[in-house]
Amino acid sequence: MGTPKLPVVFDPRTQKFYYDLPLGDIKSITTNPAPASSSGSAGVDSIDGQTGVVTLADINLDNVDNTSDADKPVSTAQQTALDAKATTTALNTGLAGKADATAISNIDNTSDADKPVSTAQQTALDLKANVIEWTLTADGTDHYIFAGPGFAGTETDPTIYVMRGHTYKFTNNMNAHPFRIQSTQGTSGTVYGDGITNNAVSNGTLTWEVRMDAPGTLYYQCTAHANMNGTITVIS
Repeated sequence: MGTPKLPVVFDPRTQKFYYDLPLGDIKSITTNPAPASSSGSAGVDSIDGQTGVVTLADINLDNVDNTSDADKPVSTAQQTALDAKATTTALNTGLAGKADATAISNIDNTSDADKPVSTAQQTALDLKANVIEWTLTADGTDHYIFAGPGFAGTETDPTIYVMRGHTYKFTNNMNAHPFRIQSTQGTSGTVYGDGITNNAVSNGTLTWEVRMDAPGTLYYQCTAHANMNGTITVIS
């Protein structure tokens, strides 16, 4: 192994070079007693025992050049980091099509779940009638039992009143008692289907939008049990 390279410091006050020994001792470098150069610095006779021509590599400074910070080039690592960034041209192009603050002045940070009913929505809702829904159960195989609007509690095989132009729902989840609207009575009566979705429902909801030309009297019937039936009166 060669002579270890040690850091060198020049003291302009004494016009001498110094280097730090491994044990922390400071040792002066012998200078050339020749007259000072035009720059005012004396020559160097030896550095850490090396004489003759001493290169920057000999003192571990071979990657150092005399370039000011202001004139230093972009390093390889710096250029790699810069290459990962967007250019100002790309940013300006991307931002050019974005809306400015005035274009989004009516936007606020409200989640969809918390948004109020808009003016247009409320206008549309005002044109709608409330949908009346009845829930059906049974008393054995003899009667339907109704619960919902118009009943204080429950009613057995009641006469149902509906209004033309309004919508009604009948929810029946009993499976064994299909609920059907008919124009004539009996389990084999004539099915009435105008405006009705899911007629003869046994597990779900029958929806009926009563047409303006609906007859004045209709009937509901369990298609499996003759005694489970009633009358529907249609009014304007």
